[in-house]
This record gives sequence, structure tokens and C-alpha cells, in this order.
Amino acid sequence: MIGRGPAYFSVDAKIRLVMIKNQGRPFSSRGPMSPFAHSGHRQKLRSHSPIKGLYKRLYASYRQPGGKTVFRFPELWRVDSSAEKYLPVFLAEISDLRRYSAQTVRAYQADLARFRAFCGPAFSEDAAKIARPDLVGRFLAEGRRGGDAPGTVMRRASSLRSFFKFLARKGLLAGDVSDIFPSIKVPRPIPHYLTPQTMSKWLEAMPRKTIWDARDRALVLAFYASGARLAEIAGLTWGAVDFGHCQITVTGKRNKQRIIPIGEMAAEAFADYKKKVADEYDPRRVSESQPVFLNRRGGALCLRSISRILNKHFGRISGGAVIHPHLLRHTFATHLLNAGADIMAVKEFLGHVSLGTTQIYTHISGEHLKKTYNRAFPRAEGDTE
Repeated sequence: MIGRGPAYFSVDAKIRLVMIKNQGRPFSSRGPMSPFAHSGHRQKLRSHSPIKGLYKRLYASYRQPGGKTVFRFPELWRVDSSAEKYLPVFLAEISDLRRYSAQTVRAYQADLARFRAFCGPAFSEDAAKIARPDLVGRFLAEGRRGGDAPGTVMRRASSLRSFFKFLARKGLLAGDVSDIFPSIKVPRPIPHYLTPQTMSKWLEAMPRKTIWDARDRALVLAFYASGARLAEIAGLTWGAVDFGHCQITVTGKRNKQRIIPIGEMAAEAFADYKKKVADEYDPRRVSESQPVFLNRRGGALCLRSISRILNKHFGRISGGAVIHPHLLRHTFATHLLNAGADIMAVKEFLGHVSLGTTQIYTHISGEHLKKTYNRAFPRAEGDTE
């Protein structure tokens, strides 16, 4: 029970004051305990020099409002309950303990920084002041009115939900934090993809003369043949490429590894590029620990450089159209499903946790649906009797 005044707590709340002016050590050598348990514990408290002099101040404020035993804590016992203090701790937890990808951590950090600016000084005060449905609803609605995509709004809601759950675990928020968030229904857009004819035209138009031409061809095939994410391809090393089995091992979200077959065409492009690197550039750059895709200075290609390379070559056949590397991931999944691949296998190739995420790629043509129906349903093409 929380009473009136700066900081009142009831005995029923079982609040344990573990470390106070004692350099992080508990009150007793037997472990943490409440200073309100019984007289024996109070005697032990008196013997502790770090709180000598504070004992009388603490128990002098004892009173019983409404028949409930309540202790009024001095100001120095107050716990900092501001969200500002715990924000860097939360970011460190999702990065180091939960192993979120660097991109996800940056996105969460940007979302929470935007929410902090939206809340103003309240963010540095009590966390309960910002964990309100009306405030969160206005924040998400403001982003939607400002032109944020539906997926961006959903991600910001996810960032706030994770942060509030973290604050609840730390004792700064009470109750179910899911009640804070308004129900958001965002239509899931159908992803775009390239046709097999477009992919063939793209690959045929790519030059193959120099080491960098070989790198770019291997890069395009790495995306198209594996369906891997941008960060997964950028982090690929030669030790993760298995030429014998035509497969690669990528490290995805939360450091989860998966093996993906890439086919003979992509494996040959990798082998040609590796040979050119060893013969024309530096043999040391093809050791198992070295990154596969190098820049002209010998370092690993960054994410932005990979996007520029893909757009440079795709622009030759599209009149300068701009694409994102994730388009090749959509293309990979769509082509597999159109060819009759099992959706569970596609789910594993893509590294999805939920099958619902993979189902967005089932936007296949009506002609293919009809062929699948005719092949699977015995009476689809008329009665054979």
C-alpha cells in the first residue's frame, strides 16, 4: 500500500532494502532481509556502522494511518524510478544478453530517442508518467501522420513494449504493460519481387573481366541463391562457404546460424571470385577468417556499399531504377514457392521464427494457383468415370 507523502510503503509490500550506504553489501551476512521483520533483525541493524544514526530517523517516522502499518522512508532511501536512467541499461541488455543484431539495437535506440524527445522532461521523472495509453497512442499517431510507414509504426510500438517490460522487471512499472498499447491493425503489404526473366537478364548483363566484376556477380548470386539478409551476406567469411556441398553458413538475428544451399551457379561464381582474389590481389585474403566481399582497400564491404553495387548493375537493365537488397530476398522466396517448394523449407532457408512471417510470400499468380489446384484435387478437371 502506498500512502500519502513522498515515499510510503506498507509491510505487506515486502520491500527489501538490501544495500544502503554499505558499498553494495546486504544488511546481514546471512543475505538480504527486511529491516522490519522482528526485533532480532532490528538489533542486527543497530550494529551496522553504515546505517548507524539512520536507524532512529527511519523508525521515528513510524505511524499507522488507517490501521495499516506504514513506514515513512527518508529521502535518501528513495529509488530513482526515471526511465532516463535505465535506457542505456536496456540497450546494453538487448545487445549483449539477448544478442539482438546491431541494426535492431540501432533501430530501438532511435525509436526510444524519438519517444524521449516526444515526452520531454517527463522522461527523466517517474516512469509511470510516460507509460500511459494516451501518451503512447499520441506518439504512434504523430508518426503515422508524419508519413511513417505502417511497418515503422509497428516497430516503434515493439520498441516501447520491450522497454516497458524491462522497466516492469526492474520494479518501476506495475501491472501488465501490454494494456498500455492501443490495438494497432496494420495491413501487411505484399512484397515486390523480380521475375525469373528479369533476374536472367540482370545476370547476363553483368561483366566478368576484372576481379571486381567477379565480386559483384558473386554478390548478386549470393543474395538471389540464398535469400539471406543484407547483414548476413556482409558478414560472410570464406570459412562459411562450402564449395563441396554448394552451401553457405550465415549468422542471422541473435547470432543464430543456419546452413543454406546456394546451387552450382552461385558456387561457381564464388570459386571464380576466390581464385581472382588469390591470384590478382592477395592470397592472404582468402583464408577462412577473411570476409568474402572486399572493397578496393582490402576491407569488408559495408552495407551501404553493397546496396550501391547492386543498384549500379540493376540500373543498366532498368533505366536507373533503385532497389534494396531485400528485394532479392523476396525474389528468392517467391520463386521457390512458385516452383512448388514446401513453405516449411522456405521458412528454414529464410531464418524465420514464425510461419506467419513466411506466408507473406505466398502472393503467387492465379495461374500457378490453378495449376496447383488441378494437380492436387482429383476432380478439378472433370469427372473421370
